[in-house]
Amino acid sequence: MEKQAKKYVILLAVLIAACMLCMALADAIQRDFGRVAVSMGEIETPTGTLAYKLYKPNTATAETPAPAVLLLHGYQNDHETCGAYAVELARRGAVVLALDEYGHGATDIGMIERGYVNHKVTVNYGLDSEADGTYVSISGPNRLKLMMNFSNLTFFNPRYSEDDDGNSIKDSSMGGVATYGILAEMDFVDATRMAVSGHAMGTWSSWTVAAGLSGA
Repeated sequence: MEKQAKKYVILLAVLIAACMLCMALADAIQRDFGRVAVSMGEIETPTGTLAYKLYKPNTATAETPAPAVLLLHGYQNDHETCGAYAVELARRGAVVLALDEYGHGATDIGMIERGYVNHKVTVNYGLDSEADGTYVSISGPNRLKLMMNFSNLTFFNPRYSEDDDGNSIKDSSMGGVATYGILAEMDFVDATRMAVSGHAMGTWSSWTVAAGLSGA
């Protein structure tokens, strides 16, 4: 019995050692074996704190600024969802910032700060019509209203970003516009070579970032 217990203890020790080894290997891959510095950071805004993970290649310096990419995750995810893209982009020399959007990860700003309106466009932007019912009212808890409004591509058009009840879309970039600005100001970033990418919910956020910074 004692002999068998020893075997289990040895097995447990081997498994723990294997886990630790895999963790160390994963961390090394994430940092491209020392060629990429990975850090967590926060951005203070009037609304609250935005959290992010930054991947900075060692080649990105104030003397040799690098291109940069802002990554925006999908609903019920966080910055780690973008990890695979971030690692690969950083390996290729780009500075990458993966944001925790409103209501996600370590960001303490709730999704309600994105805002919502009491209507929803159910066809392509600009092709809605009250007459044929493609521009309809919605109801339900505020969170449901907010989620149903992700298809409203406002591009700062009051027709889509405001309603008759006093509600409005406040920041459909989910913190992306503010973060893009901070990324552009980092001295090791070439602000003339920047991009934004998102998936699922982050797609709407990234479109708003692009629209906002293009002057739309």
